[in-house]
Amino acid sequence: MGFKTIDLDSPGGYKKYKKMKETNSVKAAFAEDEPVKEEKAPEKEPEVKKDPVEVEVNIPKEVSVQGVVTGVNQLRVRTKPGGDIMYLISEKSVVTILEEEEGWYKVETAPGRVGWVMQQFIQRYSEGG
Repeated sequence: MGFKTIDLDSPGGYKKYKKMKETNSVKAAFAEDEPVKEEKAPEKEPEVKKDPVEVEVNIPKEVSVQGVVTGVNQLRVRTKPGGDIMYLISEKSVVTILEEEEGWYKVETAPGRVGWVMQQFIQRYSEGG
């Protein structure tokens, strides 16, 4: 297998990136790109007529918890709580909060850019629900 490239700006690129991070597998991220083997259609079973059933389903909207950087001009984004500094984000930057751990938030600052910041500099709010 050769090299694979994920273009985060292309349709489905960020989805592949997240799948790769979740499964820790490049193969799983690109599984949809593999050629599909054609299979014979199963023999058609006789049709059984059924009475229609009405079902009411309430599907909640996806809620993402977001926050905004406050109280500091530049906030350090780290590899782990108290870890090395990866980059800085500015005051009023909006982040998506992914996890919480003893005074720290794991945040996504842009698609594919994830790190840890101190909770005291993030003002939380919810969006989408």
